[in-house]
Amino acid sequence: MLGVVASDGKSMPPFWFPAGLKVGANEYLDVLKTVVKPWWDSTYPEGNYVFQQDSAPGHKAIKTQKWCSDNLANFWPWGMWPPSSPDCSPLDYGI
Repeated sequence: MLGVVASDGKSMPPFWFPAGLKVGANEYLDVLKTVVKPWWDSTYPEGNYVFQQDSAPGHKAIKTQKWCSDNLANFWPWGMWPPSSPDCSPLDYGI
């Protein structure tokens, strides 16, 4: 299952991957292109968002990072993510 939740309370309807599918970079990237990006564009047409992921292998894949950098209005590449810390989670705070 893939879900997107924004700090303003808006959320994308969950996307359910087929049962048993091993989600790698190709599968994840396909959903970003066909489901997530259209939702971002319709929900935030001015690009007023920052997209951040966790460090799952499909999220950190070079092709995923490049596509996100090239196609999303505001994207934090994995090098900008803070180190693992219970006291530091950018998803816990709003600007």
